[in-house]
Amino acid sequence: MAKANKMSAEQRRAWHEGAIAAGGSVLHDRRVITSLSALPTLGDLAETEQEMAEALSDIDRRRQALNDEEARVRARETSSAVSEELPEDFPGRAALNDAGHKTKADVAKLSEEELTEIPGIGPATAKKIVEARG
Repeated sequence: MAKANKMSAEQRRAWHEGAIAAGGSVLHDRRVITSLSALPTLGDLAETEQEMAEALSDIDRRRQALNDEEARVRARETSSAVSEELPEDFPGRAALNDAGHKTKADVAKLSEEELTEIPGIGPATAKKIVEARG
């Protein structure tokens, strides 16, 4: 039926008539049609085509609105993450960055013991980090 969707209403009606005349059936509005008298008129097909076009347009508008909202959320997340970066003078900053802990939120999740497991951070630096993060 995908082929029929790319046809004009007249072409679709002719295709339906041919399928039924050959002893087959067609599907229209979730109904199996097996007789020519039950086939939709050209006007019905045109209306259905218009309704489908409007529905697709509505779907596209909704998809674009979702994409726009997703972009706004990402922008907010990015801007808040940038503002939470560790200050230049933060104790053990280079080692923390190398280990993938680049923001205050990342560092806040780590215990003093976990901090000492990071290469380049010993117990004294871990203690300074805990004090610096508050």
